[in-house]
Amino acid sequence: MKKLAAVIIFLFSVIIANAEKIGFKEAVEMAQNSSSSLAVKQKEMEKSSLTVEKSMAEFYPLLKATASVAKAEGISSAEGASISLGYNIFNGWNTKNSAAKAEIENKKAEIEIEREKNSIKLKIAKLYSEILKNKKSIESYKNSLEILKKEYEKEQLLFKNSLSSRYELIQFKYEMTTV
Repeated sequence: MKKLAAVIIFLFSVIIANAEKIGFKEAVEMAQNSSSSLAVKQKEMEKSSLTVEKSMAEFYPLLKATASVAKAEGISSAEGASISLGYNIFNGWNTKNSAAKAEIENKKAEIEIEREKNSIKLKIAKLYSEILKNKKSIESYKNSLEILKKEYEKEQLLFKNSLSSRYELIQFKYEMTTV
């Protein structure tokens, strides 16, 4: 969890630095490629896929071939060869149950991968929306600052023409610093 948080913080800093250059899809792809938890889940899925293949292999017939040569001291020697074909006819549903369990585990691993990808996508979407919100806030603050500067200039002009008191000018300056 700490590694994922570190990756997200790193990506957040990269996104802020390159917000105009990196699109949403690229950011999600970068996060998914660098996510260690997603890599672990993908390895678990590979393992469960192999388990499915192994459990399905029990349904196939087993073919064995053996050969032997024995030579004793003297003239006598013995040679032998055999081929056997085996098939698991019924073992109390163990084979079928283990195959079904392996398939379920494989599906669970696939779902976990999708869940992790969606989680990463959601985190990046939240970061992007936060960036956009902050960008709008900055624009809003810049606009209000411009308006306040104009109002301050008007207040200074009124003060110079003796239409306003020094107290009102200081009070207006204080209001500007609190915004």
